[in-house]
Amino acid sequence: MSDGLQRLLWSLYFLADLATTGFLIWEDWDDMTWWNWIIIVPIDIFLGTIWPIYWLILRPLTA
Repeated sequence: MSDGLQRLLWSLYFLADLATTGFLIWEDWDDMTWWNWIIIVPIDIFLGTIWPIYWLILRPLTA
């Protein structure tokens, strides 16, 4: 795989990671209180990092 294509794919993966993390934080915003954000935000960051698994498996199960 060429270096430019590999860089493009990593950039797209990272952008999807940021978009998923932002979406999850936005979805959980109403449930956040002064103490539980310290639990919710790291979980959202983790799920954003594994976004293909989240969107293909976990999201359909919770919808």
